[in-house]
Amino acid sequence: MSKKIQKKRIIDIIRDRITNLNKYEMILIAVLVIYTVVSFYKLGNFKSPRTFAKMKTDEYATFMIKDDNKIPAKLLMFVGYDNVYLSVFNGNEMSEDNSSFTYDTSLTTEYDQVLTWQKLEFNKSGDYHKYYMLQSYWDSTSIGEIAFLDEQDNIIDVELVDGLKWDALIDEQDTLQLESDYMNSTYFDEVYFPRAAYEIFNNSYIFEYTHPPLGKIIMWIPIAIFGMSPFTYRLMGNIAGIIMILVMYIIGKDLFKHDKYGLFAAIIMAADGMHFTQTRIGTVDSFLALFSIMAFMFFIKYLKVTDDNEQKKRYIMLALSGLCWGCAVSTKWNTAFVGIGLAVLFFIDYFKNKKMIIDNKFNHKPITMGFASFVAIPLVVYLASYLPIYWNPNEVASYDVIDEDGQKSQVVVSPNSIWGFLQYQYSMYQYHAHLGPEDNPDYYEHPFASKWYTWPISYKPMWFYFKDYEGGTMRSTIATMANPAIWWLSCVTFVYTIVYTIIKRDKTGLILLLMIAATWLPYARITRDMYIYHYFITLPYMMLTIVYCTSSLINWKDKFNKLIPILSAVFILFFIYFYPIYSGKIVSMKYNESTKFLTSWTY
Repeated sequence: MSKKIQKKRIIDIIRDRITNLNKYEMILIAVLVIYTVVSFYKLGNFKSPRTFAKMKTDEYATFMIKDDNKIPAKLLMFVGYDNVYLSVFNGNEMSEDNSSFTYDTSLTTEYDQVLTWQKLEFNKSGDYHKYYMLQSYWDSTSIGEIAFLDEQDNIIDVELVDGLKWDALIDEQDTLQLESDYMNSTYFDEVYFPRAAYEIFNNSYIFEYTHPPLGKIIMWIPIAIFGMSPFTYRLMGNIAGIIMILVMYIIGKDLFKHDKYGLFAAIIMAADGMHFTQTRIGTVDSFLALFSIMAFMFFIKYLKVTDDNEQKKRYIMLALSGLCWGCAVSTKWNTAFVGIGLAVLFFIDYFKNKKMIIDNKFNHKPITMGFASFVAIPLVVYLASYLPIYWNPNEVASYDVIDEDGQKSQVVVSPNSIWGFLQYQYSMYQYHAHLGPEDNPDYYEHPFASKWYTWPISYKPMWFYFKDYEGGTMRSTIATMANPAIWWLSCVTFVYTIVYTIIKRDKTGLILLLMIAATWLPYARITRDMYIYHYFITLPYMMLTIVYCTSSLINWKDKFNKLIPILSAVFILFFIYFYPIYSGKIVSMKYNESTKFLTSWTY
C-alpha cells in the first residue's frame, strides 16, 4: 500500500470517528477545551530574561549613571540559576586598577530566590556617585538582568563602561518587572526543578538531585525550544494535567462499562483543586501523577482482555503499563507504591483465573511477561533517564557516614561509573531518610506538614504562594488543597466502597481499594515531614469511588442517573468558588477568609 493511500485511509478513519462521536464524547471535548483555556489563563509570563551572566570570584562590571540628577538606592535584579554574591563599590571617576572606588555594601540572595525578581538596597548614605562597580565574591554568581532604581522605584538610565563581556546584565531591559509575583518568578518548589533542568543540560553541578531526572528532562523540552520563562517551565506540567482528564475518562469508561461514567470521572478530576494547582506549578508532580494513572489505565485494559486469541494485545497492554510505571518511578520514587498495587492485582488475576496450568504444564508466560513489564522495562527506563546525569562531568552528590567512634564524615560521589551511580542512588535515599526527627538534630516540623490520615479531608492545605495588595486588603494566593465537595464526598464513598465490596465480593471495588491502600497506607510508616501533595497519586482512586458509588446506585434504580449531572454541577460550582485560592487571582481578604471552611486552612 502506498504512503498516499495509507495517509488517506488514516484521514478517513479520523473523519469517521469524529462524525460518530456520541454525546458523552462531545461533552468530554467541551470539558477539555474549557479546562485547557482556564488552565492556560495566566499560567505565567512568556517574556523573561533568557541570557545570564555567570560571574566568578573578583569578576566585575562597572556602570555609569547617565543622569547626574539621579541617585540609585536599589538594584533590581533577576536572579539566575544560582545565588548572587556581589560587592558594590562606588566612585566618581574611573581608574585602571579600580583604586578610585570605595566599598559600599554586599548584596546576596538565597537558594529560594533563584529565577525571581528581587530588589536589593544599597547606597544607604543617599550620596550621588557617577560610577558603580558590581564585583562577584563567589564563583557561582548568576544574574539574568539588572536595573538601577531610585527611592521611588524609577529606573535610572545607565551605561556599562567596564567589564563589557557582562552585557547580558542589561541586554533585555524590556523584560524588567518592578514587582515579583507568580507570573514572572518562581514560587514554592519551582526554585528546585526548573533550575535542575537547566543544570542537567548545561553540565553544571545539579542543586536538586534528590529525585530521579525524568520529570526535569520533560520540563526542559519547551525551555530548550523557547527559552526559560515561567510559562515554558510550567507548560509541560499543564499539558500533563489536561491529558490526565482524558485518561480519567478512559479509566472510568473501562471500569464501569459506560461512557457516562468515564465523563463523570473526567469532570471530577477537571473540577478538583489539587489537580489544578499541582499541574500548573513548575514541579514534576504532574508527570508522576500522569504516568501513574496511565500505568493503571493500561493495566485495566490488560485485565479486560480475556480472549485467549488476543494474548498479544493483552501483553502489549501489560508492557505499556510497566513502561508508564517505569516513567513514574523515574520521576519520583514514591510512585513505587503504584507498582505494589499493580503487582498485587497481577497475581490475583494470575491465580484467580487459573492461568498457572495450561494443558497440564506450568504456564510461565504470564510471569515472564510480568517480569519483563514491571522489572526489565522500568529498569531500562530508569537507567536511560540518568544518561544526561552520567554524561555530566561536573555532577556530584554527597552523604554522611558515621564510623565506629561516632565520627561523622562526608562521602562525595560522582554518577559517572556503575559504583558511583549506585552510591548516587544511596545519597538520594539518605537525603529523604534523614528528613525526620530521629537522627536529624536540625529537624523542625514544617508549618504545613500534615499527617497522612488527615489528607482525605484536606485538613492542612499546602500554601504555595501569596502576595498582598492595597495595604493588605487584597490578596493573591495559591494553595494546593481540596475541592471540598469532591474530597469530603469521596471519604463517604470510600467507606461505601469498602462495605459494598465486602458484601458483594465486587472485583471493581477491590481494584480501587487495593490501589488506595497501596498508594496511601505506606505513608503511615514514614516519619519524615509529609505534605498533602503526597496524596496526589492516591486522589484519582478516591475520585473513582464516587463514580463507583454512583454507578452501583444507578444499577439499583435508574432514578439515580440524576446524581451525575447534579454532582457534576456541585463540583464545578465549588471549583469556581475556590478558583481564586487555586489560581492566584487577586480577591479581597474578606473573600479569601470566606473560603476557609476549616480553622486549619491557612492561606
